[in-house]
Amino acid sequence: MDRPSPDSKAKTEEPDADEAPVPQRKAADRASGLLAIARNLEKAGKPAIALGYYRDVVKKYPDSPAAKTARERIKALTDQ
Repeated sequence: MDRPSPDSKAKTEEPDADEAPVPQRKAADRASGLLAIARNLEKAGKPAIALGYYRDVVKKYPDSPAAKTARERIKALTDQ
């Protein structure tokens, strides 16, 4: 069985300067996922349940791009 020599080290890729750190990306992914659920619920004619998801996005991920959209949808749904 071939083994790598002790001198060979696995190379790790450095993250691009434009990429967010992993925890921030994961948070943004979670926020986007909740936003997608809320949108689908709204499209399915369940705005009250969607509103809860929009509020969760704003509460849990207030600085995310998804929170901006969620705030807009909350305003639209509550101004009716």
